[in-house]
Amino acid sequence: MTRRELIEHYRKFDEDELFYRDYYQSDRSDAAIREIAEKLRKDKAQGLDVWIPELDMHGKELLAELLIGAGNGNVSVRKHTRYNPLFVHSHSFFELIYVLTGFCMNTIEDRPIRMEKGDLCIIAPGMSHALGVFDDDSIVLNILVRKTTFRETFFDVFQKDAELSDFFYQNYYSEKQSKFICFHTAGNQELETLLDILFSESVCKEEYSSKVMENLMRAIFCVMLRMTPEKIFVRKLSEGQQNREQILRYIQTHYTDITFEELVEHFHLSESSLRRFFRQDVGRSFVELVREIRLQKACMLLQNTEMQVSDIAAQVGYESEGYFYRLFKNQYGVTPLEYRKQNGG
Repeated sequence: MTRRELIEHYRKFDEDELFYRDYYQSDRSDAAIREIAEKLRKDKAQGLDVWIPELDMHGKELLAELLIGAGNGNVSVRKHTRYNPLFVHSHSFFELIYVLTGFCMNTIEDRPIRMEKGDLCIIAPGMSHALGVFDDDSIVLNILVRKTTFRETFFDVFQKDAELSDFFYQNYYSEKQSKFICFHTAGNQELETLLDILFSESVCKEEYSSKVMENLMRAIFCVMLRMTPEKIFVRKLSEGQQNREQILRYIQTHYTDITFEELVEHFHLSESSLRRFFRQDVGRSFVELVREIRLQKACMLLQNTEMQVSDIAAQVGYESEGYFYRLFKNQYGVTPLEYRKQNGG
């Protein structure tokens, strides 16, 4: 199957997805939930097995097994059910989450990670996470690899000194396991071709498919070992292994009200290691970096909008307009209004 054919195949809604989409688009009122409960009662008689938090017809642990059980072979592929309510779960196998089209939100240990087309995230066994796909056009596939047979089936592949090898070695030999690792793979035609064949084998289920899928998975791992460190966009952080890109991206997203304490808690770092990160990797303190980002955002608003200076100050995180004026002039040598005039705002 070509990628276009695969997309058309996976884009079709099954009964579970239609049910969940109706639930997602409902107003969640008591009347709506009663209507959904009645529909669920009828659908269950026809074999539909779904879950919503308001009814909790069976435990979420059971749902995890129903939705993403590891299947019969060492490697299996499942489409993630669109509009399925978020539920935190873990499982006993390695899970590779691949975004075929669109995007998804992958929350790992309360840490949200936006994944887009071509992104691939490997989650270790026992890792708590929740995956959300809430639009018609996003297709996310789960590749499930059994841990119980991983060593004899795939372990000899990971001889190269690479991040991916470290990830799997640590999950077998280290008490401080690497819990997940994510890659940008968009544009890698070799990997895309192998994944397409893997997905096709899963769909068509021809003779020897399980063995073909195992060997394709070995080839996929080999190609991933060739990928440069820049393609790794997030991994589980431990003290001394801070991921600069993710920390800076988080600050860029939350610059208006972020605190140092929040950053410590969010990335599970000690205060001393985080201060060392800013000193050694960023070259400025946390306060200096946040101030720089806020003032840069203020400059953009001054140039591209007609907002009042007081509103701009508030939007970038300063309650005091006077304090904002002083910081701005110290940084740029002019007042915000003078900056606006000089830059055509």
